[in-house]
Amino acid sequence: MLRVVLLSILLFFVSAYGAVAQDFSETKAQAESGDAAAQAELGVLYQLGDGAAQDDAEAFAWYQKAANQGNARGQTNLGNLYEVGRGVTKDHEAAVTWYRKAAEQGYGRGQAALGYMYEFGLGVDQSSETAVAWYQKSADTGSSVGQYYLGEMYKNGLGVSKDFEKAAELFRLAANQGDDDSQLNLGVLYEHGSGVEKSYAEAVKLYREAADQGNARAQAYLGLMYERGNGVAEDTADALELYRQSADQDDPVGQRYLADMYEFGTGVSKDLKQAAELYRLAADQGDVSAQVSLGVFYENGSGVSKNNAEAVKLYRAAAEQGHPRAQAYLGFMYEFGNGVEASIPTALDWYQKSAEQGNSVGQRYLADMYEFGRGVDEDHAKAVSYYRKSADQGDLAAIVDLGVMYENGKGVEKDDAEAAALYRNAADQGSGLGQAYLGLMYENGTGVEEDVKKAVDLYRQSAQQGSATGQTYLGTMYANGTGVRKSYKTAVKWYQQAAEQDHADAQTSLGIMREYGWGVKRDYDLAVKWYRKAADQGDSLGQLYIGDMYENGKGVEEDKAEALKWYRLSAEQGDEEAQEAIARLSPAE
Repeated sequence: MLRVVLLSILLFFVSAYGAVAQDFSETKAQAESGDAAAQAELGVLYQLGDGAAQDDAEAFAWYQKAANQGNARGQTNLGNLYEVGRGVTKDHEAAVTWYRKAAEQGYGRGQAALGYMYEFGLGVDQSSETAVAWYQKSADTGSSVGQYYLGEMYKNGLGVSKDFEKAAELFRLAANQGDDDSQLNLGVLYEHGSGVEKSYAEAVKLYREAADQGNARAQAYLGLMYERGNGVAEDTADALELYRQSADQDDPVGQRYLADMYEFGTGVSKDLKQAAELYRLAADQGDVSAQVSLGVFYENGSGVSKNNAEAVKLYRAAAEQGHPRAQAYLGFMYEFGNGVEASIPTALDWYQKSAEQGNSVGQRYLADMYEFGRGVDEDHAKAVSYYRKSADQGDLAAIVDLGVMYENGKGVEKDDAEAAALYRNAADQGSGLGQAYLGLMYENGTGVEEDVKKAVDLYRQSAQQGSATGQTYLGTMYANGTGVRKSYKTAVKWYQQAAEQDHADAQTSLGIMREYGWGVKRDYDLAVKWYRKAADQGDSLGQLYIGDMYENGKGVEEDKAEALKWYRLSAEQGDEEAQEAIARLSPAE
């Protein structure tokens, strides 16, 4: 969890004294008479604007008077003003000087403040070990601030060995004093079962205590418990309200969770523009998950104008902070030159970084590189290994890819039954491609008993989800009358949807329908259009058929040389008709 570096300190050392002990005028009179405690209190009143107009310069002046008399509270608050630059020019070294004076008097909050400066190297050489020593002194005085920060050190293993049980003990001490950040952190430990027995109910209780104090992050986490129904009855409306409360305080996690609701239309009307704006607010605060989500929006043109360069920028920001999914996505942009100059070695580097962190997308992309020898020596066994790692995490695309490896005997012994089982696994979880490939197994009786009706059913499920492969296969069933009543018109409908998604087989099939007027008005120009699209993707049939159009002057000017060009491209892929056409047009070859 990110820690707020300056604001949290300010709140610890000011709001903790916020209850006005006496009338402002009486406090001021005592302060003017030289009472150090009253001078420190008067500084707080000026800083908070209680009883007088808020005035950091006045607060500084009174803290300084108290500090010069050795008042530890005044010294600590004076140090804080130097640290954050309120009422005085920011000066970390001066802040350290005053914190140290308070700390050496055994003042718990001063000790915590000094530890903080050592933890982050502000005005002193960074030293987690020294920070821990001061936090320990502070915690020993019973200071909730020291207990909280020492708990953070044990939780993160900074300056001490990581110890969730010790962290939980310290957070509990501070939480029992009403420290909302400690309530939040202890709730996280209960949610994940770190250092304590996992308990969603206890996590909810602690998040609620912190949220009721206005802790924005706790509001976000409590909202998530309501959204998922963890430790509390699932309630999308309550989740949404808590996310709004958190987001209204500019908490990036609350903004991101609220953005998720708008992106997927959960509890609100789906609104991609609103989602994008919320992701942007969170991303601008450095929230890496929001940076990734906003990058996806730019890559796909969802809620914003499509902009691959902006997507790359956002993916890079998150990837350089170690976000594994961002690393995988950034690698993809480099592999295909989207928004950045294509670079297979750079793509491979990012995929490896992602895969090494166990990210299923990075593992799958790296498997692709090994399967097809992109940037590495082709290694089907290694490809299978990475597909399996990804599939074992539930990555549906990887489950399908692993099935393909079994079906084709690449990197593993060919096993159609295992391929069918993997396709079924993915299909049952809603994978359109898994449904299409399983349907093909049923159509051909490969790995399963032949059942064309079952094949059609699976193709339809896939097609209705928008899978171009499923749409193409279903179109072919209608074109051939296999398992359904023959209908060229219905075939055209499905081919058209798939072709518009750049599915090369569908584009070729749609070209055929247009050339011969099957299920649609004959139109050579449109036939050429779709053949060309398929041919440009390397589809051998598309290349053969556009060659035929040039040879016979259908939809284009007759051009034997152009026809030969396309026939040769098709023939290089082994198409026998293209080879015959070449022999026909150039018998001397």
